[in-house]
Amino acid sequence: MKRLNLMLLIFVLFLVLNACYKTENDPPAKEPEQSVNAGYETEDDLSTNGPDETVFQGITLSRQDHPELNFDYSEHDGRHAIRDFTVTPEGNLLLLELSKCIYEYSPQGRLLNIYEYDLEEQGLTAYMFAADDQGNFYLLDGRRQLIIKVNKSEILNLAAFDETSLISDTGLIKSFYADSEDVLIVTALDTSDFSYHTFTLDVSGDNIKFTEDPVRGDSIGNRQFVYVEHIMDGEQLTNGMEIVVAEYGGEERRFRVYTNHEASANLVGFQIYGLMEEGKYLARAVETLHGDKVEARENFLILEQDFDVTGICESNLAASDIIRGFQGDTFVLRFTNDGLEIVKLYDLCSSWKDDVWFYTDAI
Repeated sequence: MKRLNLMLLIFVLFLVLNACYKTENDPPAKEPEQSVNAGYETEDDLSTNGPDETVFQGITLSRQDHPELNFDYSEHDGRHAIRDFTVTPEGNLLLLELSKCIYEYSPQGRLLNIYEYDLEEQGLTAYMFAADDQGNFYLLDGRRQLIIKVNKSEILNLAAFDETSLISDTGLIKSFYADSEDVLIVTALDTSDFSYHTFTLDVSGDNIKFTEDPVRGDSIGNRQFVYVEHIMDGEQLTNGMEIVVAEYGGEERRFRVYTNHEASANLVGFQIYGLMEEGKYLARAVETLHGDKVEARENFLILEQDFDVTGICESNLAASDIIRGFQGDTFVLRFTNDGLEIVKLYDLCSSWKDDVWFYTDAI
């Protein structure tokens, strides 16, 4: 019974730290016609900046200035119709409207194009996407269990997850980005142990191929992944967690993080979002406070390259916030009364404190 309660607690923490996408398990779609209706005249790349990249700093898009955008809620699931975002190497912003189209904006917020693919008419959906450096987009269809490859004018390919897939349902996918054309790096939840694994996919054919052994951990960009595990005392949780930060085929570093703020607090959740400037990491810690009632407390943490905690700020993420990493930083898309804004996750904190109650030990 203790073991069951522990697994249930870990699953609840997964829901707290990450947004879940629901999918519908419908029969496979028929092959659509290769047609598209592109609009106007005129990537989810988590790696650090290349020599030709323009660094994205953030953007604000208002209802008044951008009537072309759908700021409303989707009739499909009651969430915002704008479902995902990424950035091209040129620093242009890409926004995905659920199962509709992709909007492209310059770093200054000027509409460059709207790419429409008549997805719904062809029985397809799209709620998450990635972009490679060749001008292609990869759309995740949770209803049909497909990855749809498109360019700026037409649908190029449908690649399906089949019965041999290592990912049992696309609704378990947390993030994915294009490492190169037709090669995607995907992080998904394994329900057998409620931990994340990172996969390399080849989506060039009719069926998706898993080209490398899965890596246990959550991809955080720059070819790095993180695995977090509770430190146990028998079958009891302690106030600490063990974290592994590793590179593909390279160095693996381990450390433990603890909270010593007060005896009535326990560290029950920890997530590293990705890199910041100067090689630092941005993380979020979840504690439970045991008083008259059990409450959760969440804080952002700054980790140095040696994983020392040097800054702390109260977390103020909203349920509708969308968090993505690219160009060596972590960004948040947040909906406002006036429209939407995309800012660095670090900038959501108005004041960072150096009086921290977390400490780490290298292993």
